[in-house]
Amino acid sequence: MTKHLGRALPLFAGLLAAYLLAAGLLYWIGADQMEFIESRSSSVTPMANDGGLAGTNVLEQSFQAQTDTLDQLELYLGTFGRENNSTLCMEILEGETLLWRQEYAAAGLANMEVNVFRLDEPLRDVKGKRLLLRITTEDVPEDQAVTFYYGNTVSSGRGEVAVGIDQPLRINGEAVNGTLCLSLVGQDIIALKRMYWPAAAGLGLLLSCAYWWGLFRFRQGKDGLFVRISQLRRYGFLMRQLVARDFKAKYKRSILGVLWSFLNPLLTMCVQYLVFSTIFKSAVPHFAAYLMTGGILFNFFTESVGLGLTSIVGNASLITKVYMPKYIYPVSRVLSSAINALISMIPLCFLVLFSGIPLRKSMLLIPLVLLFATVFNIGMSLLLSSSMVFFRDTQFLWGILSMLWMYMTPIFYPESIIPARFLQLYHINPMYQFIYFLRTIIIDGRSPGPYTYLYCLLCAVVPLLLGLWVFRRTQDRFVFYL
Repeated sequence: MTKHLGRALPLFAGLLAAYLLAAGLLYWIGADQMEFIESRSSSVTPMANDGGLAGTNVLEQSFQAQTDTLDQLELYLGTFGRENNSTLCMEILEGETLLWRQEYAAAGLANMEVNVFRLDEPLRDVKGKRLLLRITTEDVPEDQAVTFYYGNTVSSGRGEVAVGIDQPLRINGEAVNGTLCLSLVGQDIIALKRMYWPAAAGLGLLLSCAYWWGLFRFRQGKDGLFVRISQLRRYGFLMRQLVARDFKAKYKRSILGVLWSFLNPLLTMCVQYLVFSTIFKSAVPHFAAYLMTGGILFNFFTESVGLGLTSIVGNASLITKVYMPKYIYPVSRVLSSAINALISMIPLCFLVLFSGIPLRKSMLLIPLVLLFATVFNIGMSLLLSSSMVFFRDTQFLWGILSMLWMYMTPIFYPESIIPARFLQLYHINPMYQFIYFLRTIIIDGRSPGPYTYLYCLLCAVVPLLLGLWVFRRTQDRFVFYL
């Protein structure tokens, strides 16, 4: 008993210190997103313009606010480099009530770019309200007119996709075929920052109780957490050998060898960038990094699950002759693919630097994204490898399902092309959550909101528990079908 306690106390102290360090690091990176979640609506692609409005004109665009606050407007404008001394007045109204008004000098506007108009005081409690943006120009000479752009499509990465127009832009009272090229930036207010440390302390206490309860059951000789850990330690050497075997077998007799883990995502990104950015004119910001982040995570998913799918059937000769925990086979396949995904992050880092994306502290969360994806892949591998033993057509169905899954995930197209009524269903996709997390911390340079952490955790843990349950219920019958 004293022997077990002597080992358990240092281990508990080390785990507790690691937990507190992780909690502190997460707070340092994501504290700002615990007070609010910033959101930016997507703009339509500029397809036409007003021709340059000279004289006195009024543009009116109705919109519905999707966030608690409205902080800034972003408009695509054209001034064509002309000397311009005119002004434009921008107003936001709710019905007949004026909520905000500001005048801007046309001389300070950028030509053929997205211009940012930040509200001096954010509009609050506007979520769900129908608002009106009114832009007025007065006595503008013809050679000083500012051009406003509008459209009725959004970029999909493969071309332009038409969107429904329920509130068209009105120029001097007449509706046009499109909406203003307008993006709205606002925040959804949340109150989690002051609850973070009490919640972290509560979770730490819960994990501590689980630790000591597991130790108590271990002393009683009962099945529990420590029994599982001791099994993992017993077969740890075998697990490492299987992971190394799978990783080396992938590059056996290859001239470049492991270098392909570096080159493959880079070359794939180059081909996709050439096709979707040059030929189909994608307007997604930092499109190369956008492609590569999605490609790395989805390739990790398809590769690891594809290998895990056949891990039991492929090792039938070992399983029928040598006893060892059968879950080792699919788990080792996923871990070997995880090494490949980790190496693939190296060219992504170079691409980030080359693209001019600044290095930020949010990028320290990259290992967390890989952990979520790895846990999810293990769960899927356990589930499908069990199915493969009894139903060999699983591998062919998986080929079709994985292709459909790829098109349902925003790897090379933006989320904005998805109709609003389907977004809730679209967000159920675990790969969407993992890719969104990775893009937020790399391209946007910030921690995602708390809900994203929760979604990613559920997307990782629920398939793992389901896979473990199915695998455990069926593993004793594997030998009869191998």
